[in-house]
Amino acid sequence: MGLIPSVLSVQSMVARGFVGNSAVIPGLLACGIQPFPIHTVMLGAHGAVRPRRGGTVPDSLFFGLLKSLKDTPVDHVLSGYLGSARQGKILSRWLIERPDIPYLLDPVLGDDPHGAYVVPEVARVVREDLLPLATVITPNPFEVFWLAGVDGNKPPIGVAGGRDSRKILEAARQLMNSVKKESLLKGRSGLKAIVVTGWRRESERIYTLILDQESAWEIGTALVPWAAYGTGDLFAAVLVAGICHGYDLPRSCRGAARAVAAALRRSQRYGLDTVAPIHLPDDFFEEEATESEPFTLII
Repeated sequence: MGLIPSVLSVQSMVARGFVGNSAVIPGLLACGIQPFPIHTVMLGAHGAVRPRRGGTVPDSLFFGLLKSLKDTPVDHVLSGYLGSARQGKILSRWLIERPDIPYLLDPVLGDDPHGAYVVPEVARVVREDLLPLATVITPNPFEVFWLAGVDGNKPPIGVAGGRDSRKILEAARQLMNSVKKESLLKGRSGLKAIVVTGWRRESERIYTLILDQESAWEIGTALVPWAAYGTGDLFAAVLVAGICHGYDLPRSCRGAARAVAAALRRSQRYGLDTVAPIHLPDDFFEEEATESEPFTLII
């Protein structure tokens, strides 16, 4: 009987609600994955709640916790919100010393229409130190443009007033190509795929883009009319869980999209301002369980 798959999750942590590791941990557990959580900040609630209580985990403590897992078997690494640029440097060195472990980077740099919500130093360490080490990244459209070098504050606007999906795809391709050489220099296998969350919307559906070196797909799921924080964190957690269980990337993404929709419906039911990743079934990846459209090859 094999070991339970494990994921090292480097994220924020909140006392109330479900964002960062507070969303990732129950999401991983619901999918049969053992989480090894390392917190970057510890806050009373998500960042939009004022006054803000708590603070950044000291770099020395962050380093010590990561060091304690240096020789621990880990199936995958997942990182999200960083509390400092120094934490990004520490994590990058840990990843370089463990080149055998796949790494999913959720950039957590900003979103539409708010713009950036990390300081420039953190954004730079994500782009320069962590991105070249990643196997898969899960940016939103704002983050794709920023990482690709397109001004995130002046997004390409489509006919309907939102992001132009064609421009997002172009930026993702540009980003994929730009990271390749950097990855090889750092001893990693290189960026295999970019998963753009919320890349296209219709009145009743929301789509995820999956781009690899050869093809691109989109996956559509029912749009839940409820806004909540932590959706990207939960999506990345369930996506990693699918990969750890041996599912391919399209099916893992479809399972993650379905998990987020289920969590949003629960949040809507209880009036929560964060996702509610509790009591989620662990069969998101099975054909008969999914409610989303089959993934469609678009190029």
